[in-house]
Amino acid sequence: GMQYNDAIRFRSQGTVASSGSRIIVQKPSIRQTISVGVCGALHRLGTTKQALHITKFLNDSGYTACYIEDNGRGHMDTLKDFYHVEVQGEGHIVYDGIDIYTNVNMARILERRYDFLIFDNGLFEETSLQQFMTRDIKIICAGSTPWEAPHLSPVFQNLGDYTDVHFIFSFTPKSMEIEIQKLMGRFSKRCWFAGYAPDFIDGITNHAVYREVFKSFIHDAQLNRKTGLFERIKR
Repeated sequence: GMQYNDAIRFRSQGTVASSGSRIIVQKPSIRQTISVGVCGALHRLGTTKQALHITKFLNDSGYTACYIEDNGRGHMDTLKDFYHVEVQGEGHIVYDGIDIYTNVNMARILERRYDFLIFDNGLFEETSLQQFMTRDIKIICAGSTPWEAPHLSPVFQNLGDYTDVHFIFSFTPKSMEIEIQKLMGRFSKRCWFAGYAPDFIDGITNHAVYREVFKSFIHDAQLNRKTGLFERIKR
């Protein structure tokens, strides 16, 4: 009864994962690939950067993750004009150690057996809500200025009673964080505030936020080893 997008999450491994495995194992003979949907409540909220930063964070933490441009914008096709990228094949480039797919070729992507698939879905109102809600982790990027906040209203209306969604706010003053959490109501415990991270690829600045978002899907022991590295780099 599963649709293809649901079924591809599960792949038979034949053996029980070892104690050192980085993969979350639901059943002894099943390996799970975690899908992550990222979209923005409004244009120019840094949605693409968040998706790329999350991908970098997961790779730096010892997992395998890739970024998938699933919004029809074609922004990733322009990277070769500004950065040194490695072309791995049609629709697949590598920049700063991150696998970036400029189109959704799931058969090819799944061959690489990534731990996490990060889908950049672009604008929320242009995203297939049904498809977005099938993702294991759902992230909506939001803004807190007077002209950005109203764009959350249609998001709430479309989500209905569903609460399994994370909201990441960018460019938010510390003084406003508590008030925004109160206003987020049922989403208050899934409301996060990203620090200023202007670099195109950055898995360090907001690693504390990402760690909370992904805590149900990753091993703390793996991250604890990496956190020390993050802190040394920041100093």
